[in-house]
Amino acid sequence: MDKPRICEVLGVEPEEKFEIRGNTLGRFRINKYGTFQIEISNDCWGFSTVECLNNLINHPENIARKPRWTEQEVERAKAIKVLYPVVKTLAYVDIVGQTFYMYDDEDNYKGSLDNLDETFPTLRSIRRATLDEIIGGAQ
Repeated sequence: MDKPRICEVLGVEPEEKFEIRGNTLGRFRINKYGTFQIEISNDCWGFSTVECLNNLINHPENIARKPRWTEQEVERAKAIKVLYPVVKTLAYVDIVGQTFYMYDDEDNYKGSLDNLDETFPTLRSIRRATLDEIIGGAQ
């Protein structure tokens, strides 16, 4: 079965959960049949409004989704976790070249990795993530 056309229009995958910036109602998804749904409770889905869908079609930039980490990024995060067990968070900083700052679980600076622009390309767009988010978020 092909991906529903609405998924192509919005740039999401069928069953992918996402939020809409400026909308506090909850999480949304397009199911495998192309139906626009809202999460009513823990993974229980109901129909959402046409008005909300129309707004989303006209403003797909408002879709806020979880980052899609590559397998390579996941493996690198696992390596950092082994080599630097105190490090819990990576933050992307673009000062002179590309640098990743490392922080512990109390947000104390623990060091940096320089000139690694291609090491965590997904991190460039979201700026900050925990190693556990990276490791658990592979697609």
